[in-house]
Amino acid sequence: MRRLFVLFIMLACLFGGAGTPVYAQDIQFTKDKQVKKLLRTGKAKEAEVIINSLLKVDPKKAKNKKTDVPMVAEGTEFDDSYLDGKKPKINDSIEYYFLTGLYKRTQYDQENTKLYLKNKPDTVAYFSRLYEMMDALDHCYPGLNTLKHEDAEAKDIIRQHKDNLGRGGNFYLAKKDMKSAFKFFHKYVQMADKQLFTSTDSLMNRALYNTAYVASQLQDYNTVLKYGNQLLRRGDISEETDLLVVDALSKMGRLDEWKEALKQAVNRHPESFFFYASLIDYYIDNGASDKALDYADGLVKNDPMNGLKNFVKGYVYQHIGKYHDAIIWMEVCDRLDPGVPENLSALGFCYVSMAEEFETSLRGNRTTPEEKEKLQEYYQQAKKYLEACRQKRPDNPEFWASALYKVYYNLNDGDALDEIEGILHNQK
Repeated sequence: MRRLFVLFIMLACLFGGAGTPVYAQDIQFTKDKQVKKLLRTGKAKEAEVIINSLLKVDPKKAKNKKTDVPMVAEGTEFDDSYLDGKKPKINDSIEYYFLTGLYKRTQYDQENTKLYLKNKPDTVAYFSRLYEMMDALDHCYPGLNTLKHEDAEAKDIIRQHKDNLGRGGNFYLAKKDMKSAFKFFHKYVQMADKQLFTSTDSLMNRALYNTAYVASQLQDYNTVLKYGNQLLRRGDISEETDLLVVDALSKMGRLDEWKEALKQAVNRHPESFFFYASLIDYYIDNGASDKALDYADGLVKNDPMNGLKNFVKGYVYQHIGKYHDAIIWMEVCDRLDPGVPENLSALGFCYVSMAEEFETSLRGNRTTPEEKEKLQEYYQQAKKYLEACRQKRPDNPEFWASALYKVYYNLNDGDALDEIEGILHNQK
């Protein structure tokens, strides 16, 4: 019994409590003072050799397995693959990363001085050294927490330069280098999650959004959802975040979650047509017009004085070919919320469609003056709404040009017809 108790104590000391690894016995810094002195005296190359020596292993024990990963050559485009989480299989790997961070800081300071003095500055090298420095220090944790002095030194460096990670991300975003932009934004989020520094809610939300946005550009939709949903849980209810989440779910084919996310987005952004339209279009495109109409009915019943929701109901009727009903709800929208370009465009197209249907019904029969007047009235109504839409969206002829062409043709307005013809020609 006594032996069992002693064995239990030994195991507890060896593995720690609650599954937490014990690092103190493993970390034995042997080169830090030497490397720091070399860096202070400008002997960075000699410091690099010593840092790399931490990775040397016994070739007999390695059994031809490559565990010695060289550092990035100075002056090359940065490549953080040597810090991709595949830690060297040696006890002093934390010292390696810590000293690498200090070495990269020396290089970073040199690039920063060039920028400040405008002495052949290299912005790419500046941000490259910044990332390598921060990534190396990030790899020290959680182990470095056990060394009070080095922990304080590393976190002080991190706190000083954390905001430059966002600047680096923006730099590469402007260059449309999405892979590099992602590294910078993501690194900020990772280090903040480890509590290596504190961040304001607004800065953290911005970093999370930027990470999710760039991930969407890289078509990494799992990452988009991870950080998009984290933003929503943090109380960020921006339309941009919901757009990222619903787009990711759509691209991944997770339709049930996509529909639910759209409904939640509708509740958060009652004035945004995109979310209504996406759900309505899905129902219509998949032969479920009844569901589209039921959903639109619910929107109007819950908020009858909301112009956009009345438009949505009209939009459904338009797409199932019930133009008269569509016009009723769209005109309600125009009274409640005048001048919405999408509504004006839809009203114009609906009146043109009604005119064409009426004209088709008259074929083969003699047209009475009353019928001609009714047909002209449809086109006059269409003209009113389409010209109003054109004033609102002059740079978006797809909203009004093709329908206005039909209107001017049927109203015998030659001059206006010639102008629209030119616009349509330029669209091709």
